[in-house]
Amino acid sequence: MLSISLPDSTSERSVVIRNTDMLNSYDILNSRFEGEKFEAPNIAIRMNEVVQTTDFGEIMRDFDVNLMPIDEVAHTMATALCNTRNFTILHAVTSTHAFRLLAPYYQSSDEILYYFTFALAAAYVTIGAPKIEPIHVERELDWDLLTTQATKSLDDHIPKIVYSCIKETHKYGNPVFYEAAYRYINGNN
Repeated sequence: MLSISLPDSTSERSVVIRNTDMLNSYDILNSRFEGEKFEAPNIAIRMNEVVQTTDFGEIMRDFDVNLMPIDEVAHTMATALCNTRNFTILHAVTSTHAFRLLAPYYQSSDEILYYFTFALAAAYVTIGAPKIEPIHVERELDWDLLTTQATKSLDDHIPKIVYSCIKETHKYGNPVFYEAAYRYINGNN
């Protein structure tokens, strides 16, 4: 039986989450690529199509990874999931969690963070670069509800997103991860 400790359900609520530097960078991607369709049969090909555009490369030259530590990347991806409930962005959240766990083992984590951030930005553009709005977390953090839903789900991505969001909430103390999992499973209500 899997045993995980859950974040405190009395965590602070009614918090506005906005990671200004990274969200501003995504605003630039949004202004250029919003609604643009990349319809190749798989995500790797779609991401490659994005990377091949002149505008993407020019915009990414201005991304400063030193201003985007992994916690900001994680918060931005969770905020994006809250806004989109998109399957690709779900993987951005879970991969950011995995990156954080593996980063201590990389010889050059700053360089790898740059490429990882680059890939996440490309994935974001593949879904049409929707606007990422700040999130107001007002609901009670009920991890028991989400873990129950995860264990009953026939979609194997639900337990993964709940687990990653539990772990990221533990690490950062930020309720946006709960909100991301909740909205992905239950909608925006």
